[in-house]
Amino acid sequence: MDPRSETRLSGARVDKERIEQAVTHAESHVARMPPSPRTQHLKGVLDSLRRTLAGWSASPPTDEEAQALQDRVLQTLEVARTTSPTVRLRRLA
Repeated sequence: MDPRSETRLSGARVDKERIEQAVTHAESHVARMPPSPRTQHLKGVLDSLRRTLAGWSASPPTDEEAQALQDRVLQTLEVARTTSPTVRLRRLA
């Protein structure tokens, strides 16, 4: 096996875990959003990102592809975070 391929696979696994966590976090924000065109758009983007991540097991991404996906996930997370309602915790007296 080519050592460069092995490095690429292990690096992709680390990035994949981080990306999956960010997607899950974005999904939790989108789940709190009221129905709207923006909510539908974000759900579609997140579905697409999930499908892309699922495809990594069959065809590992290049470093550039992994970086591009991570950037897209972080952008989506930021939009979801700034658009979703804030969860307020009740104070115990």
